[in-house]
Parts: sequence; C-alpha cells; structure tokens
Amino acid sequence: MFKIILWHKELGRYGAAGLVATVADFIALLFFKEVIGINYLWAAAWAFVIGLTVSYLISIFYVFDHYERRHGYLETVYALIAVSGLAINHWTIWLTVEVVGVNYLLAKALSSVIIGYGSFCAKKILLFNDKNRIKR
Repeated sequence: MFKIILWHKELGRYGAAGLVATVADFIALLFFKEVIGINYLWAAAWAFVIGLTVSYLISIFYVFDHYERRHGYLETVYALIAVSGLAINHWTIWLTVEVVGVNYLLAKALSSVIIGYGSFCAKKILLFNDKNRIKR
C-alpha cells in the first residue's frame, strides 16, 4: 500500500516538475525559433536541453529526494535517458511537422507527452526504485 501511495506522490511531484520544465522548454523554443530565427529542429534541441536541466534539478532535489544518490551511476543513466529523450523529441517533431504537416508547437506538445511519460517510467525503474530508497 505504501508503494502505491509513494508512487502516486512521486508521479504528482514529477508532473509538477515536468510542467515547470515544459514551460521553460516552450519559452526557449519560441525564443530560439521566433526571436533568434534558427531552424525549428535546432531550436527544439536547444530548448530540450534547457527543459532537461530544469527537470534534472527539480527531480533530484524535490521529486525523488528520498533516494540514495550514487553519483556516477545516477548521472550516467540520467544522461542516457536524456539522450534517448532528445532523439525521440527530434524525430517526433520532424515526423509530425514534415510528414504530417502539423505546426512545430503542436509537434513539440506531442513530443513532450511521449517523453514525459517515458522518462518517468525509465527513471523510476532504473534510478529511483526500492533498491535505492533511503531507509527512514
């Protein structure tokens, strides 16, 4: 029962963190694309990195704050999840803009949903599981 409650608490916190990171991501995307004028795929990549940084900091210090921090392992796996997310972001946006014909902001919204759910599951399974929980 405790695991279910904790999982829902973490999911709620992760959702709030994801919302903050997504807002940062979208603001950066608009800035890079509309203000600076760079290609939407490059803009999305740089914006993803900004959103990822925000997400990482919030996840480590707020969402998953009751787990051991095995430095080295944590950063390596987090980086692998991030690179996977960047690839999914790139291909989802490219496919929905170039093939389907959707606006790049809607494509980014779709990509954010896919990556948000997938990265939560990956982080929960690989990083923040019962084996790494701090006993209190």
